[in-house]
Order: sequence, then C-alpha cells, then structure tokens
Amino acid sequence: MHNRKSDACKIVITGLLRIQLLKYYRLKNTHYQHIIHRAYAWTFIKMRSWTTGKALAATLETRCTQAFKLFDAEGSQLMMMTRRIFSAAIVAGAATSLVSTRIMAAPSGAVKARNVVLAHGLFADGSCWSEVIARLQAAGFNATAVQNPLTTLPEAVSSVERVLARQDGPTVLVGHSFAGMIVTEAGMHPNVSALVYIAARAPDAGEDYAALAKTFPTPPASAGIVFDGDEGRLSEAAFLHDFAGDLPEARAKVLYAVQEPFNKALLTGKTSQAAWRSKPSWYAVSTEDRTINPDLERFMAKRMGAKTIEVKASHLSLISHPDEITQLIIEAAG
Repeated sequence: MHNRKSDACKIVITGLLRIQLLKYYRLKNTHYQHIIHRAYAWTFIKMRSWTTGKALAATLETRCTQAFKLFDAEGSQLMMMTRRIFSAAIVAGAATSLVSTRIMAAPSGAVKARNVVLAHGLFADGSCWSEVIARLQAAGFNATAVQNPLTTLPEAVSSVERVLARQDGPTVLVGHSFAGMIVTEAGMHPNVSALVYIAARAPDAGEDYAALAKTFPTPPASAGIVFDGDEGRLSEAAFLHDFAGDLPEARAKVLYAVQEPFNKALLTGKTSQAAWRSKPSWYAVSTEDRTINPDLERFMAKRMGAKTIEVKASHLSLISHPDEITQLIIEAAG
C-alpha cells in the first residue's frame, strides 16, 4: 500500500504541478487536464479513495501560490529556473506535508479569500442571496450574485465564469440548488479557492444527475413543476409548501412572484469536470428539504469529502437561516 500511495502521489503531483505552471502563465493546455484526470482515476483504482488526491491538490496549490509569490517578490524569472529545480522544491514540500499531516475528510482552506460569488438555482433569481450578501458585506467581503440565465448549462456556467474573471483574487464560489451544477463545472476557474454547496446538486464529471436522484425517494416539489412549452416554473402551491416551507407566507409569495422560468434544455446538461475533486468543499444540508431529498444531499456531501453542516430548514436555508449559511461561507474563505 505504501508503494501504491507513493506512486499515486508522484502521478498526481506531476499533473497538478504542470497545471499550476500553466495557470501562472495564463495558458491553457487540455493535455495536462487529461493528465490530472487520469491521475485521479489511477489513485481511485489503486487506493479506493479520492481523499489523498483531494488533499494533495489543496496542499500543492498552497505550495505553488507561496512559491509564485516568493519568486515575484524577489524579482526572479521563473522561466529561467530549470524544471528539475522548481519541481523538486514543490514536490518536496507537498510530500513533506502529506507525510507529516493526517489527511482528514473535512477540507482546510488553503488560501484566504475576500471575494464571494453566489449563484442561484431554479425558481429564483439573484436576489435570493440578499440576506447572505448583507452579512458578508458587513464582515468585509466583496460579494457578487450572478443572474443565472436558466437557459442551458454551458450558458449558465459562462455567466458565472465572467464574474469570476472580474474578481481580484481568491474567491469562494457558492451555489444553491441547481447552481451546484454550475459550481461543480465553473469551480475549476483559477480564481476559485473554495466551493460551497447550499442544498445543492453536486454531480461527478459526466454524471447523469437525474439518474442519481432517482436512486432516492422523489421529493414532493418535483410534482409541482409546470411547463409552458419549453419554459418551466414551480406552481404556487408547491413553491409555498415544498420550496419555501419555513418562510412566512407573505415573504414566500413575493419570492414566488419573482421566480425566473427555466428552459427545459437546462435540465439535460451534464458537467464535464468536477471541481470538488480538487478544491476544498463545504456543504449545507437542509434537513427539511422537500425539493432535493436530504439523504441525497448527505450522499453527495459525503462523496465529495465536504465539511458538512445540517440546518433544520426548507430548501431555502439561505433565506430562512442566513446566519448559519453566511458562517459556512466565511469558514470556507479561510
């Protein structure tokens, strides 16, 4: 087992190191993305665990960030260093951390972030984050809510990536409900330092989320989705009782009135990558959720090795329990 772990670490380190170097120079190379995906797959097959790969990713990103800052501060030219010298320094640091530190399921934020980008899901718009945004701003964070177009998954991901590109440093990416799909895909952006899922979908790369959801009892809200051609929305009864069940009725009716319709094509999208496999992740389970089965939420949180809290709330914990949700985001920021 020791040799397997050692070999797996070498493979993952090599792929991640090259990816970090490419990120530093703002270059893109799909070949190296394939390398890291194969590295994670190899680790899983040989060790039956993704934990080592995830922990190594966080450790290596920290080491790379520290190294880049050091080189920049001293005015050194990174390109003049030989690959052997730079690789040896990073690998030695990562390997030392792995040997001396016990790998835990709960992630530790490697980089402190002062930016937070929030994405909403179906039956809502960006204003659903208002309570959380006010608290984040009071705590000194730069918070931005993305207006999800709710058309197709690629377009939704692009809307988030544009906002992420405007951030001036490490950023926590937060998604509620369907937006977990967006977080899982867009979370690979180099500005993203941590991921937070609020009662959200968290598929694996290429996974059929609908098929996964069918392995758990169907939540009541599903029966309340109505379509007008290709446009879908939640009926008022389902919205009030199954989506926003722990909010005052008057508040829930206002939210119902402003819900954005979604395009049926949005539901067919699949993520091509899973950011939670390489980025520290947090998850808030809504124990009274009638829109996504709470046991499905627990399954996804456990699978990704996320630091998980449980909130006695409806699907809209971000509105009914903004203090707990805000605190989770702040924790992810480091």
